[in-house]
This record gives sequence, structure tokens and C-alpha cells, in this order.
Amino acid sequence: MPVMKNNLPNIKNKQDKIVRTSLLWTLFFAVVMVLPFYAGNPLSNIWGIAFIALFLLISSLVVAIIYQIRSCKMKNLLNKTELLDSWQMDNEMKKQYVEELSREKLSQSKVLLWVMSGFFLLFTLFFLFIMDDGRSVFLGIMGSVYLLVFASAKFFPAYYIRQNKRGDGLVLLGTKYAYINGAFHNWDFPLSGLTSIQPISQPFKGIELVYFYTVKNNIQTEEIRIPIPDSIDSENLIAQIQAKNTCI
Repeated sequence: MPVMKNNLPNIKNKQDKIVRTSLLWTLFFAVVMVLPFYAGNPLSNIWGIAFIALFLLISSLVVAIIYQIRSCKMKNLLNKTELLDSWQMDNEMKKQYVEELSREKLSQSKVLLWVMSGFFLLFTLFFLFIMDDGRSVFLGIMGSVYLLVFASAKFFPAYYIRQNKRGDGLVLLGTKYAYINGAFHNWDFPLSGLTSIQPISQPFKGIELVYFYTVKNNIQTEEIRIPIPDSIDSENLIAQIQAKNTCI
């Protein structure tokens, strides 16, 4: 059953929580950074700690700024400034959506695990070949790191799937933003944009959004498939989004 644009439920802006957490870490690292300059504490004259804390402070501040910008964009959906349409996925639509996301996430995790396993094997064999001493210690370190990578590859997809199952099932769609089942997407930041948007009939009736963004010198793409109820005019919705995105 669609959610009317003038009757949106109360939705928490999760971007704000990330901003607050990042600012707290920024404050923490600022304190750690100055401690080596003062006598009488365990970090006195340990300049390496000050350098690391400065790096982490800058990183936390950058994260806070990025998510503050995302928070403002999410608010544009919630206050309907940029909202085109919204609806509530029923149980069957949400089940299909989560199953498709789960399949994609598990497939990506398997590929990444195979790549990382190959890298660790080649790296380990190479250094074992050139090392004369300390092979057992090196093997212990590499084995511990690989176990951490393996555990992460198994844990995070399962966590991601569980979070999607607990999602609210709401869809808020704007010209350059989308809120889907608790996740927020936007493609209006620098070196990003919408690549395509089209109706789909498989794995469910809906629309497919493909957008890109740049990380360092690499262009990454994100595909989003959204179930859409029969009461929503998908063709008109797609046309409105296409009109506001010059990349397609």
C-alpha cells in the first residue's frame, strides 16, 4: 500500500548519528594528539602517537563533514523538498527485495574472499621463499590476518542481510536521492551521477537505478533494484528523474 507524500511516517535520519559519533572521535583524537606535548602523563614525548592521532582526527572530521552533507540531503526527502513519490513495501515486496540484495552481497563477498585468499597465498609463499629466519613468526602473523579477513567476509554480509530484514520497508524517491528500507543513496556529489534508470520485471516488478561515484581514481557503480506497487505510475516517475539527471 503506497505511502502518501503528505503523510510520511516518522523516519530517523541515521546520518545525524554518524555525524555525532564522528565528532566525538574527533574530540577524542584531539585530546590524544596534545598529550605527548605535556609532561606527567603516559603519552608524554611519544611523538608517534601525536602524528597518528592527528591523522585519525582529520579522518574523523572528514567523515563528519561528509555525513553532515548527506544528512541535509536526507532532510530534503523528509521535508518533501526533493521528494517525488513514496510507498511502503508489503511483506512480499520486501521479501523479494531482501532476497535479491542478499544474493548480490553474498556473491560479492565470495569473489572478494577468493581474491584476498589468492593474494595472501602468493604474498606468503613469496616471503617464505626469500626469508631465512623467522618463518614461523611470519606464518603466525599472516595466518592471524587471514583469519580476520575470513571472519569479516563471513560476518559483514550476514550482518548486512539481517539489517535489511529488520528494515522499515519504506521507499522515498527523489530526483537525486533515494531512501530504501533504511538505506540512503545519493548521486549528486562531485564526480558522480545517475547512469541509467529503467523499469524491470525480474527479479520483481520495479525500477532499476544505476549510479556511479569516484573513489580516488576509480569509478565505482551501484545498482539499486526497487519493488514498486501497481498504484505508482513508474513511467512518469522515471521520466521525472531522467529530466533532472543530465548523465542519462
